[in-house]
Amino acid sequence: MSSETASLLAGSNGDNTSMQMQVLAGAPDFGRFSDQGRHIVALSGSEGEAAKGQALASLQPSTLVQVMESPTHAKYMFTVLVEVCRENSANYDKFTSALSSVPMVEKMLNTLRSSGTDSYSADKIGYFLTALMAHEPDYFGDASGGEDLAGEYETRMSRVIDTTRVVMSSTASQLGKLEALSNLLKVSGFRKAVMSVQLATVTLTSVTSKSLASLYRAAFCYWLLSGTPSILGRGEEVAERLKDFLAESRSEKVVRVCLLALRNYLMDKSMCGFIVEAGTLPVVQQLEYEKWRDADLYSEIKDVGAMIASEQSTHSNYDRYVRELESGSLKPGYVHSERFWLDNVKKFETNDFAAIKKLVHYVTASSDPATLCLAIRDLGEFARLHPFGKMAISKTSAKSSVMNHMNHANREVSREALLCVQKMMLNQASLTQMDK
Repeated sequence: MSSETASLLAGSNGDNTSMQMQVLAGAPDFGRFSDQGRHIVALSGSEGEAAKGQALASLQPSTLVQVMESPTHAKYMFTVLVEVCRENSANYDKFTSALSSVPMVEKMLNTLRSSGTDSYSADKIGYFLTALMAHEPDYFGDASGGEDLAGEYETRMSRVIDTTRVVMSSTASQLGKLEALSNLLKVSGFRKAVMSVQLATVTLTSVTSKSLASLYRAAFCYWLLSGTPSILGRGEEVAERLKDFLAESRSEKVVRVCLLALRNYLMDKSMCGFIVEAGTLPVVQQLEYEKWRDADLYSEIKDVGAMIASEQSTHSNYDRYVRELESGSLKPGYVHSERFWLDNVKKFETNDFAAIKKLVHYVTASSDPATLCLAIRDLGEFARLHPFGKMAISKTSAKSSVMNHMNHANREVSREALLCVQKMMLNQASLTQMDK
């Protein structure tokens, strides 16, 4: 394991919340659980570190099942258990050794299935359960990551699949679900099974930048999946997400994990085109001008930027432009930049200017403002940069179609239409001058 990987895994724990502080400050009366209840309270550290260690040694795993009968006591218990095991993952051994004799997993799953379980408790139970699975993966499924043998893959991984489905459909918060998801994805052999659950994909891809903690956790999951991009699929969406995270966050840990994920994804040729097309390069390059506390981050930014730039020369070509035309909509990216048009404008002569005719169709028929803006802008660039662009365009309905949008309700569309007409007229004036 590299030092970078170890650092990310160690620093992937969630932050304490005000709710957690309230829970720890108000320990319920564990008297009904005799000495075992006293051990749970001691785990909070309120009686000192020595007492905490002794309490863990004396705590019986079967107590978890008993305490879960009381939601209030369970909330406190899982709060302290999660923290104790985060401090030292070896503490999970206390519970994994009893997995086969104590029905704690079944009890946790049933609690998570209940709609009456509050969000905070679901977060803690989901975290503890999935961390337990990551600590003892062979008990829960085939952690080797082997291929499907005789159609038995789902049977061998049923515990992983069922647990993922239960946690992702529970009352846990978005952050709680992402924390549980990242715990499971730390086991390479679990990843295919985990991401086969649709709710897991939905949870991961629905994250926005509104919550820094969720943003980091989602980026962390993408990084865990970056060694095997085919498991998640959705290459275009992954590239867009990572670009958006980098554009919207100035948290060093978010930027760092996104860059590491991009570095891994760029090793997969099927992902390179998506990363380039997402317009990731200028976003990464802009990071060089930010102020970072960690000087090493500048080197990482430059390295990843150089990798994307190298791929851009290969993937940002006319063929990719044509594929986008055939997709039914246009999206901002390098293939709509001035640099692309300067390098590829003569290629638009292919098949009797078929791509130009397709652009005219978009301008005439599309109702999507983003697609209209790009199609109109591209027609203007063709008219401006191709030696006979105006002549080719005059054989289509391009000019009249563009002019129809000069008073479009969307200001960006009307602005692009005005600029496009100006480019067409400038091109015509230049040709006229040359004819003289």
